[in-house]
Amino acid sequence: AGRAAGHLQRCSLACYSSDPSMPLALEAALIDRKTVTASIDACYEANLLMGQATSPSLEELTKRALKIKANNDRLYVHWTSPAATVECQAIGPSTRCFCTHSWSSHAWYETASKACRCRVEGCRCSCFSYVPGRGSTHLKCSCKHEHHVHRASDGRPTRCTYPNCDCEGFHSSWRCGSCGEGYDSHITIFETARERALAGKVSEKNIGGWSEEKPHLDAVCGGVANMTSLLSGVERAPFMGTLPHTDGAAGSSSDPMPAALSSTASTFANYDRKADAHVARLRKMKEMSANARFAGGAGGQRLRSGEAAGALQGGG
Repeated sequence: AGRAAGHLQRCSLACYSSDPSMPLALEAALIDRKTVTASIDACYEANLLMGQATSPSLEELTKRALKIKANNDRLYVHWTSPAATVECQAIGPSTRCFCTHSWSSHAWYETASKACRCRVEGCRCSCFSYVPGRGSTHLKCSCKHEHHVHRASDGRPTRCTYPNCDCEGFHSSWRCGSCGEGYDSHITIFETARERALAGKVSEKNIGGWSEEKPHLDAVCGGVANMTSLLSGVERAPFMGTLPHTDGAAGSSSDPMPAALSSTASTFANYDRKADAHVARLRKMKEMSANARFAGGAGGQRLRSGEAAGALQGGG
């Protein structure tokens, strides 16, 4: 967002210097970084909630998301196998289903029934089912054809529709790099924080205090809680519950960083640790500000300016 705003600012200044008659109002609009950034953020947030679907409305989805956040009923979604000690893959807003639509395009708000059907018009996918992949590349069937040709036009599973292929349904001999089990041993699971706690699992919170700053976006995040959530289970395991300020299982901020299994894991973990420390600073500042405004919190009286300054400096 910042780079986009900077680009618009440079373009506006270049246009103005080459054309002195350019209206000042237009220039002001182009270089209004805050407006540009806010617009980009709003578009991104709307896309997170709506996905590729057009209903329910953004307003309705926002209401549902806030209710889910208030009740702590968010669905933590993962792809895993019985042999896995840590879920093999966390499902995020943009993660693809076999029906070709993203998790955010499904009914992520069905926290009770967990019948997370696809909301895209014309798609009859009954529940989100993860297809392994990275970026635009996804697992192919043993018949060497893409997953989407094993779905009917309405999103339901079917035999391979590639011309002259006699494949009766998607299957693969691929083995998971995290747990070592085959494709057919894996399932997509949907759990609330309460269910995970009963099973002895960690439910991490969104890094950087994001779920607190933007509570309407928490419910659609699936299994993604921070940067290390993007790693495979075997790489993610050492870092689960290690952040002292934003994870459900808090530890000491002086604890050493666990050993990473790859350079990517190390980079992601370092990012999370720094963001976690930033959250601690923000919370401390908020606490100091509250202490400066109110005396002890009992009487609820506003401090005078001199008393506020003393409180910020740690004085009585």
